Amino acid sequence: MFFDGDRQRGYVKTGWNEFGFEDVFARFKADTSVSEESKDFIASRVFNHRIFSREWDARYGNPPDPMLIRP
Repeated sequence: MFFDGDRQRGYVKTGWNEFGFEDVFARFKADTSVSEESKDFIASRVFNHRIFSREWDARYGNPPDPMLIRP
């Protein structure tokens, strides 16, 4: 599933993964509609430790989720 949108509407579509995490990181960094402070919050508090976020956490230095660490 792909989630996207703008100020007027949001949408979801299904399909093959047409982009990779590097594309997502580049778009996130280039987005000027969100302040850098908000991006830091999103990177460290919203996207951290999600099922899709291993690459995200590594990129932004989020600590590992203790619930996911196996002894």
